Amino acid sequence: MMRDPTLATPPVLFTKEYTIRFRNPTPLGPVRVTATVTDLRQRSASAQATVESDGRVCVEFTGIFVLPQPDEVVADQAIE
Repeated sequence: MMRDPTLATPPVLFTKEYTIRFRNPTPLGPVRVTATVTDLRQRSASAQATVESDGRVCVEFTGIFVLPQPDEVVADQAIE
């Protein structure tokens, strides 16, 4: 399902794990954000990202995201 090209929109994914590492101060000016999917499976995806400024890595992110079971997703309900 993760690779189904017939889907009109990407599937809803739950965050299983998310890590943020602050490496250097992040300035208020322009930054460059780069993200990559590092592993794609039938029911999960792993990704990593960085925020850079002036060639220095300011923040690193890694995450694992999973496709929930149908009964775990509540569609069209606003959170109040």
